[in-house]
Amino acid sequence: PPPDPEPTDPTVGAPMTMVFQDGVDGYFGTIDTHILARSASTTYGNSSEIEVDGSPETAALLQWDVSSIPTGSQITAATITLDVTGRSKQDYFLYDVLKGWTEGEATWNQAESGTNWQSSGVQGSQDRGTTSLGTFDGASTGLRTVTLNAAGLAVVQGWIDTPASNHGLTLQNLSARDGLDFSSSETNNVANRPRLEITYTTDGDPEPAPVEVNEAPLVSAGANSTIELSETATLNGSFTDDGLPNPPAAVTVQWTVDSGPGN
Repeated sequence: PPPDPEPTDPTVGAPMTMVFQDGVDGYFGTIDTHILARSASTTYGNSSEIEVDGSPETAALLQWDVSSIPTGSQITAATITLDVTGRSKQDYFLYDVLKGWTEGEATWNQAESGTNWQSSGVQGSQDRGTTSLGTFDGASTGLRTVTLNAAGLAVVQGWIDTPASNHGLTLQNLSARDGLDFSSSETNNVANRPRLEITYTTDGDPEPAPVEVNEAPLVSAGANSTIELSETATLNGSFTDDGLPNPPAAVTVQWTVDSGPGN
């Protein structure tokens, strides 16, 4: 009979979903706040409720630590769920934040102590992206979910590929005339805290690094040549080495005459 087939890993390539919400499965990696134009130097990092509005101008900042997703994973879907406590008839938009900020220091004017936004309210080209990553509809109170679009998935993919690029998102619509309120990560009810859900696939364990084998140096006395007996033969000696083992990764060379006249 033919031999049994090699066993396969059913999890390789299968989609997996991970939830990032403070208090769920031991996770506490969310930071969030809002920034307010009329109180441009005030921080709101400890607030249990986050506000966004266009009059007065108010924007939200949210960030999740997603470093537990393996590097090399491919993001296929992502959603954000917020607990709306004050509904709005107007839509609000998500943008990626391009500058690092600190929850307890971020204000309308500054991202963190000693670092201002390029334009107050996270409005500069160095502060945030210009493409909406998703539209949040807070028309009713309770848990409301927004699905990130293709641009949003690309941003999340960037967080996985380059963790240092993860500065989170801003939710805002400074043209709105109808404010939106939602629970922050400081709210007492775990289920009402901001929730990021990411679905991804992985190719399984990475290939092991190739084993480096120390090869002998390659030595050459120069190109072959034909010399008349009355002429002088000049040899152009050279060698190459693979630099192993490292250390010492060093080669010493000494040229000597094997037989015949001359030096």
